Amino acid sequence: MTNSADRQKSKTGSVNKYTWIPVALVLIPALATLGNLSWTTSILLGAPLAMISLFIPIDAAYICRFAPLGKAQMWRIILTHLAAAQVLSLLWMLIAGPFSRALAYIPQLHGIDKQFAPDRWIVYLTGCLFYVFSVAYHYVAMAQDAARAVEMQVMQTSVLARDAELRALPLAR
Repeated sequence: MTNSADRQKSKTGSVNKYTWIPVALVLIPALATLGNLSWTTSILLGAPLAMISLFIPIDAAYICRFAPLGKAQMWRIILTHLAAAQVLSLLWMLIAGPFSRALAYIPQLHGIDKQFAPDRWIVYLTGCLFYVFSVAYHYVAMAQDAARAVEMQVMQTSVLARDAELRALPLAR
């Protein structure tokens, strides 16, 4: 017999296919304002890069499971997430370079790679910020899953106690 807790799938580690939209809403204006790129160039570069960024929250979920709050030492958690944020953001920034060079082969976008080269740090910082928000989301989801499991255990215990009381009633007469 399955209960509702078994039927409900955990949200920990799940990533919506639209998660890239908030990243694009941060990355595109940052590239246009901080990076001195045109808005058209920022959209053409930022939207696909934001779509590629979906590997960051997926990896953050696994890292949160590896270093759970309350079970691991705080220095280990901080060091793990600091290193992971750096590595994942660096990978995303390294993907951005060849992507901008590929866009430069389009005649209307000739030179976009040279324009974007000094602004790759914006992608890096956006990746770090996105990683921090992903970690916060996954730790909250893990806490909700744990609270739901405790709640289900309390409900099962109270049902078992009530059943035991009902079984004991006919014996008392």
